[in-house]
Amino acid sequence: MLARGCWSDCARLCGAILDAGQQIGLTMPPEERRVLEGDISQLRQQLGETEFAVAWAAGQQLALDQAAGEVQVWLDSPSASNQCA
Repeated sequence: MLARGCWSDCARLCGAILDAGQQIGLTMPPEERRVLEGDISQLRQQLGETEFAVAWAAGQQLALDQAAGEVQVWLDSPSASNQCA
């Protein structure tokens, strides 16, 4: 999604996933964390701080199964390579 320019969708789903991970005490290896922080920085730059914050907050309101379901629908779509969620 990020590589396809689906900035808002990515920010929302990252918000959902990272919030769920934090709630269960999930920790990331340092290298994965650095990559993720770079992606989040890119999202902020592309969206602007306000739009990023809105998308992130919306993601935090999603249950993890909802976020996973959205990703699965996107992956199962025949045109997933050309669309945002």
